[in-house]
Amino acid sequence: RIRIATAQMKKLADGLLFVQNYFRKQNTKIYFLIVPDKESLYPGIFGKSDMIEAYNQFRIKGINVVDMLPYFIQDPGYYYFNSDTHWNAHAVLKLMEVLKEQGVLDTASVR
Repeated sequence: RIRIATAQMKKLADGLLFVQNYFRKQNTKIYFLIVPDKESLYPGIFGKSDMIEAYNQFRIKGINVVDMLPYFIQDPGYYYFNSDTHWNAHAVLKLMEVLKEQGVLDTASVR
């Protein structure tokens, strides 16, 4: 597994901030979704994840981030298919719930 250095993480955050600011000038608010990786869900098996450092760098820069890790880490098997790391229907519904709570999604317009 390749680790991402803090300096690289800061560059990534700067790039996302550039994109966010571009869209802000266009009167469009965008959000970035951090999808929990298997390392952050099962650190005892796969080792340490860079996800938490990424999230911290994004927050420091003021990047609009939707972080699903706090929800998924509670019960990864509930949100992922047993055979791989693809989300199941529970994960999609949880994401919609979180987006609604954060005011990102108006579920009245979703069918």
